[in-house]
Amino acid sequence: MRVLSAAIAFTVIWGLAPTASEAASNTSCFPYPASSADNGGAGVLEVLKDVSINTKWAELPVETKIRLQTLADDRLAMYRSHWGADALTTKQTILLRSPTAKMTSAINQYYQTTYQTFLPSTFALAGIKNAALVDALVRNYLGVVAAARATLTYPDGTLPNCDWDGESHFDSIRLPDRQTYEDIKAYNRSVVEDLTKIDDLSLDELERKLKQYVLFSARSNAEGSRGDNYGSDYLEQACDIAELNYDILSGYEGDHGRPKIFASDEEVLRETNALYLHNTQLKWFDVGTRASAFSYCATTQDRIRKDVGDPTMNNVAKGMILLQNWWFERTTSIAAQKCSIYSAEDRMRIWDAFSADQQFNNDGSLSMETYQNLLDKYKTDKTIHYGGAAQSALKHVFPNEAVLPLEQYMKVVTALNKRTDFGVFAKRILEELDVAQGTINGPAARLWASALAANVEYIGGNYVAGQSVRSNESDEIKQMFDEVKPWVARNYQGYPINITSLFEHISIEVDTRNNASTENGTAKIWIGVGTKRSKAEYYSWLLHELRHAVMYAWHTTAPDKSQVKNDEGPALEGSGVAVEDLLLLSFLKETLNSDAALALYVLDYGIRDARFAGTTDATLKRYLRSGCAGESDVDTIEFTKNIARSYGLLEERADTVAQRAHAGTQYLQYIWGGLYMLGELAYLQTQVDPSERRRVDPFVLFVCGLNTPRRDKPYIDALRMCMKI
Repeated sequence: MRVLSAAIAFTVIWGLAPTASEAASNTSCFPYPASSADNGGAGVLEVLKDVSINTKWAELPVETKIRLQTLADDRLAMYRSHWGADALTTKQTILLRSPTAKMTSAINQYYQTTYQTFLPSTFALAGIKNAALVDALVRNYLGVVAAARATLTYPDGTLPNCDWDGESHFDSIRLPDRQTYEDIKAYNRSVVEDLTKIDDLSLDELERKLKQYVLFSARSNAEGSRGDNYGSDYLEQACDIAELNYDILSGYEGDHGRPKIFASDEEVLRETNALYLHNTQLKWFDVGTRASAFSYCATTQDRIRKDVGDPTMNNVAKGMILLQNWWFERTTSIAAQKCSIYSAEDRMRIWDAFSADQQFNNDGSLSMETYQNLLDKYKTDKTIHYGGAAQSALKHVFPNEAVLPLEQYMKVVTALNKRTDFGVFAKRILEELDVAQGTINGPAARLWASALAANVEYIGGNYVAGQSVRSNESDEIKQMFDEVKPWVARNYQGYPINITSLFEHISIEVDTRNNASTENGTAKIWIGVGTKRSKAEYYSWLLHELRHAVMYAWHTTAPDKSQVKNDEGPALEGSGVAVEDLLLLSFLKETLNSDAALALYVLDYGIRDARFAGTTDATLKRYLRSGCAGESDVDTIEFTKNIARSYGLLEERADTVAQRAHAGTQYLQYIWGGLYMLGELAYLQTQVDPSERRRVDPFVLFVCGLNTPRRDKPYIDALRMCMKI
């Protein structure tokens, strides 16, 4: 790398680090040379330009396969030369002993930006007196750049598009070269060791806090996590490899066209080719992880069409789709295990990656097993809650004994108390009413069914592939959003952040997927109507996503972006989950005109909690499973479906659980984050307003600019002042 010899020529003492304003102004980079060696042969673009998008890997000429593999090997070799163990040692020596001014500036800017919620904008390593901490922070910076690569700059662009030296463009995304991947993990493990050796008593309060947050990052990178709760060793798992080109597509989105790290379309395809003709081996490859990779994780082809172009006219888009499809084809031929058995060490590493991404467990006191215990209690509590909801709904539908005598009512209640499938209690009541009355579609069952039909409205479902959203359903979701926004506005006026002013920067789109999401950067909310859900569930989604959307809109529009705070760790998803838990019932009470409708919606909402809990439980239990070698032992797909059914998630819902439970640790974050946020908010409530006349919730934290809860006195004082208590 030509930059190394130039860097060695300069010596910059850390005490003479650039100021924050100088660091912030460093936003230009010089490009690297071409990212792959050019040996004079045809490049990937040339090789694929005349290949039909429907061509199978098995149909390719042998010489074409050899050429593509050679190009991939060359690209991976260059990546190894830049980021393998020897290269990391060289870069570390420069950063520690002879950093250029731009390197120093880049490191300071990284910490100022990444930890802006508690570090001052003037933060610089020069201000830290503990030499061991300074060295660890420099090394962590290099470890992050090695592990995260260009994803550091996308999609929010808070950091300049510069590599480790603060001067050159990123020359690659994260590539699945086995040796380099292991070297980067090992390097970050050494950073973890260095950080843990530093005595907290030798640090001041701010330095101790920075050490803890940096330790989260180093732990995550040491386990090979990609930072979004899909688990460790992401470059070796089927679900993650299926969408490896996400890093490239994020660049297309962030740079509004071909990512700036690539000098040409050829470089884009050489990178993609290296992603899928890699030299790693699939880890924990079973029938479940394979199915999940193909049907749940492989969502990027729509993004290719959206962000890169129409593959019938755009050779880069076509090439990306071909290369991914060929990986699917080759992987299909690999024998998949009946299930994967995770050792205690495997589980510890996967949990460590998840907990590091969620920013907890630096002391190692928690585990998958402790989460399973927590989830068991959560299920018990939800079962009791929906048992009570069932009784409330029954009393509204049968206010006297005219249709349902007390003895029959008690039979129904007793039967429900023996069940755990709270997701379908409304359906079970229909069945138990007939049992209690000794009838088929008897008078009580008919009245119950009539009450449900009259009071609980559903939207979505029954879509086929390629079908457009029904206009009436799109209009109804948007009309519901127009009900949610003014309700939120009324409840959060008079705070430092004017939440109402952000609504004009938030848009909503309805599609036929079966989930909800909000785009970082655009604050666009996406609501999927592919699955039939009650209006209460959609209202809940809208409240959840609006909490994300106002934060993203504030990121874009805030007059002083240095004051913008992020949701961090468990608060990232936990804020949305806690909003649903704390606000939905109040919203429904004000929106619905009937106590009976409210009771029935609350009971029907059990299916939403069942999805969360059932998918989380299935995810945990597949990691904790001790074996499946017995002839009567079901495979991992049926195993997770059985867990889903115990919550009342049947048929297609059980299928969905089986897919999502095998997509790494993704589903562990929701309940964990929600319970974390609810616990922190309850604590803050006792400190700020024990009378509960003024509610502390995630929207209040946002409008006060205090997104992520803390238990220290300065935070509590700031919240109390903001709430004028």
